[in-house]
Amino acid sequence: MNLSNWPVIRQLREFGGDDAIVDALIVVGLALVIAGALVGRHPAVVGAATLYVVAVAVYPVYRALRRRTQNRP
Repeated sequence: MNLSNWPVIRQLREFGGDDAIVDALIVVGLALVIAGALVGRHPAVVGAATLYVVAVAVYPVYRALRRRTQNRP
């Protein structure tokens, strides 16, 4: 499933660049917004949103470490 063709992904590409993980984070974030709107403050939605926030916060560190290890001779 190629997410890069979705209009929302194309509009948000300038935020994250060409990275499939960023595409997945965008789609999961949109799904959480929709689930929160439909279900409300259900514990499952709150827990998933918490994990999502942690993933978004940790991803830039992961990407920086990955780039650093790829640039080593």
